[in-house]
Amino acid sequence: MDGLAPLGDYVLDGSRLAAYLERIGLEDMAADVRRGSLPAADAATLAMIQRAHLRTVPFECLDIAAGKVPLDLSLDGLFRKIVTRLRGGICYEQNLLYAAVLQGLGYRVRLRAARHPKYGDDFDHIFLQVDIPEEAHPLLTDVGFAVNFLQPLQLTAGPVQDDGCNRYRLLEQPDAGDGYMRLWIQPGLQGDGEWSEVFTFSPLCYQTNDYLERCHWYCTDAQSRFVQGPMISVDAPEGRKTLSARHYIVTAGDTRTSVDVESPEQYEAYLHDEFGL
Repeated sequence: MDGLAPLGDYVLDGSRLAAYLERIGLEDMAADVRRGSLPAADAATLAMIQRAHLRTVPFECLDIAAGKVPLDLSLDGLFRKIVTRLRGGICYEQNLLYAAVLQGLGYRVRLRAARHPKYGDDFDHIFLQVDIPEEAHPLLTDVGFAVNFLQPLQLTAGPVQDDGCNRYRLLEQPDAGDGYMRLWIQPGLQGDGEWSEVFTFSPLCYQTNDYLERCHWYCTDAQSRFVQGPMISVDAPEGRKTLSARHYIVTAGDTRTSVDVESPEQYEAYLHDEFGL
């Protein structure tokens, strides 16, 4: 993959910003943007956009599974795929476009990187830090993880936070490295489930090019889950919907329902009916 522009050059504005907001179902906000009026760059707007994106843009690796690589991580390429063609993407695609959206709305955005518990490389995942002057802590926001927290989380160690569906907490993780933190999830809101690791991240912020090598690994290496077959996931009112070549799964809190996919025709029907692909 070619080198990418610095994050500061990833800015959606004007008609393209409005088109993205229409893509995720925020038509009123899009209409205001077309009239030249931006929403307040506050925590409430950030939460609204994150939730709307997760409800409409699936996490999916269809291009990788089909060998259509390298992925185009340029801003123009991401806009064409996710907004114009109504597709989804993996974390590097979705969160780079999301960063461009937030910068276009006036947020101060920083790129963060995390280790997935299955793989353990510092650049397994890209997510965002947003600094809002009125907030006591920076906010972590993410639209590109197969199992996503549904609203921004405060970047502070210790307190339990929730997104209306599950409980989360950030804890310092010195065994992973100096200044590292780990995000944990507890299914449901009752507080009686087991905590499990989401991802672990360093204290550093990065630029777009820092993710290229790991993105290439995920697109080409036989150990990558994305190379091994399709995976599609999206948030929905009934829970998180996930589709592989063999199973259709709905997860709501600590309840998981799985249905076997019995034919290519049934798989295609799920793709179209449940994910809009």
